[in-house]
Amino acid sequence: NPKKTVMNFITRERVYRFSNDCSESALAKFLYSYFPKKVVDSILASFEVRIDTRCCYKGYYATVLVFKSKDGKIRDVKMTLFNPDTGMIVRDEDGDALIQHTHSLANELSKGYDLKKQPTLFGMQKINRAKRIGVVTSAVDAVVMSIIDPHCTWLATGHEGKFGVALYHPNVIQDLRGTGVGVTLYPECDGEAEAEQIKENLLRNGIKADV
Repeated sequence: NPKKTVMNFITRERVYRFSNDCSESALAKFLYSYFPKKVVDSILASFEVRIDTRCCYKGYYATVLVFKSKDGKIRDVKMTLFNPDTGMIVRDEDGDALIQHTHSLANELSKGYDLKKQPTLFGMQKINRAKRIGVVTSAVDAVVMSIIDPHCTWLATGHEGKFGVALYHPNVIQDLRGTGVGVTLYPECDGEAEAEQIKENLLRNGIKADV
């Protein structure tokens, strides 16, 4: 049994098998109710969002969220099924318990090699031109905030309700510090304490941070 090559990123062409026609996704359908289609399409394209046509809810497809690092390497790919009416992740009680509503496609997309995951934030590939950076927990919030406040570069950790550990990772800290701009954390209502701890760590690492 030959030893598999160890890699810390997912190759591009494997992700490009998913269509980038986001207008068919439940997430886009939700956003179209509030914002002009042209604006939504442009922001989804800037985050390089794709669709997974294998998974469908109320006639709309699942969203493929690509997590790239600052250098453009794909570190993780998550499939999330949103409710087109609410913008929330589909839950079991929504009457479709047969599908997993949010999970990483990394194992499937790294078939044939050994993927060593390297944390990054959703949207990190956009920080090279950042004037200020806002970090939220959910990818949907990052997309919505990019529409509402386009002068800020919005990133998401991709954990529902909390920031998780990605912001402590040396690679993430290095990417953020390299921009030289301030980072503001926007926690969920019960996430203040976690955000304060992360802020202190970012400050210790030479990043201007606030909550």
